[in-house]
Amino acid sequence: MRINDITLATQDLRYLSWDECHSPSGMGGARPKAREGTGANAVYYKLAPLGGRGRAQGPENANQLLCTRLARMLGFPTADCRLIRARVVFGGEELETWVLRSKSYRSAGERGMSLEDFCNAEAAAGESPAGFCLRMGWGEQLGRIALLDYLTANRGRDGSGVEVLCDPRGHMRLSPLTGGSFSLCSAFPRRMWQLDPLAELPSAGFPGGGSLQDNLALVPSGLPVEPLRPSSRRELMRNMDAAFNGDDDLLEGSWQIIWRRWQRYARIRGV
Repeated sequence: MRINDITLATQDLRYLSWDECHSPSGMGGARPKAREGTGANAVYYKLAPLGGRGRAQGPENANQLLCTRLARMLGFPTADCRLIRARVVFGGEELETWVLRSKSYRSAGERGMSLEDFCNAEAAAGESPAGFCLRMGWGEQLGRIALLDYLTANRGRDGSGVEVLCDPRGHMRLSPLTGGSFSLCSAFPRRMWQLDPLAELPSAGFPGGGSLQDNLALVPSGLPVEPLRPSSRRELMRNMDAAFNGDDDLLEGSWQIIWRRWQRYARIRGV
């Protein structure tokens, strides 16, 4: 699989206004956002965190793309996102940084609600969000979420990180997978990933629980998954050195987290 989801040549996005409040799941968080178009034709943009002199700081946007890229390699349907090097104007200052662009995953006429809000409105008394998803027939997507979040150490899958989409005929589905910005090396306090990429981390873990490892129980037996190989690293990390601003340490750490966790999952499940 050839992956082409990074634009290295600087694009001119100075026309965007970074005042978008609403965003689809997977584009949440406090970072500035912009939008072009509406409905199923909407395209969303998210800025990387900024440091001094307009420099991008932190790998959050790169993390989100890398996790989404991994989901595609595993054979999971994902949202369409791309990382773009761009010139933007923010806070009256012109700067060059990394921007994450995501196309709307809604079909024409579909409306969305966060999975947490939908659970609060429709789940039976005492029913857990995971139990509710299983009753709704969303067990396979629930398993994909649990596996992706475990492999990427995603600590930020909160209640707004997945949407329930409903078309005009009343058919409902969960939104495609998106990666997590608070994941991989960013998810580990004090660079603990250098010591133990398998370390258990407390997580929002919605719609599962607070343990990424325990949430693997939500992965159904026989879930179709394309296995990772040592050779997967090359394609997974293609052009990511630029997105991580040349930080080879973070790149290698990200791969070790993914690979070591995949090896544990494959051993447990006999993949």
